[in-house]
Amino acid sequence: MLDIEKLVYNLSDKELTHPQLKLLGRGWKFCIEQKMNETLNVKTEIEYGMQIIKQKIPEGNPSWIKICDQIKIIANDMLKRTEKKSIGNLSNEELQALRELKLDKTIVILKADKGNAVVIMNKKDYVEKVNEMLKVSKKFIVGNVDETMEEEQKINRRLTQLKRNKKITAKEYEIICIRKLNTNDVLHSKSSQTKLSS
Repeated sequence: MLDIEKLVYNLSDKELTHPQLKLLGRGWKFCIEQKMNETLNVKTEIEYGMQIIKQKIPEGNPSWIKICDQIKIIANDMLKRTEKKSIGNLSNEELQALRELKLDKTIVILKADKGNAVVIMNKKDYVEKVNEMLKVSKKFIVGNVDETMEEEQKINRRLTQLKRNKKITAKEYEIICIRKLNTNDVLHSKSSQTKLSS
């Protein structure tokens, strides 16, 4: 069993519940609700297993052969029902913990610099640290090109295409579409845009 204390570092004021710790202890690489997209490998393994069993059955014992055939039928039926469906890999407590953590706006959940560990910080402390880093001019240089506008245009063109092809509704488009901000509200203007130096 994994040692949660080595995987979850709680630097916040929030006291985490056991289900929240268990969920976070799964690490960044844990994938929630994986889908069974490729059933061919499973079917091949079942078929192979049944062939081995049939070879080891003494001749003249047709009941084992019927059982093997029944197993194949049941396995194929089960695979048809689960194909493309989500397979829940979290307990109800962990799902509730996930919802609680997602709704908590007082904390920030980060990946540790090294390894698969998770760090929880107070949002206020995190924002202060980021602002301190931004004040250190040696770590940043002024950029000449505003790449955000170009990226926003690409995103908006793709969203328009999705709306035209009826992949998203007009309401979804309005929510997602990136709007041009008033010049007073722009955070990354051409003259003040900064980039991380290498």
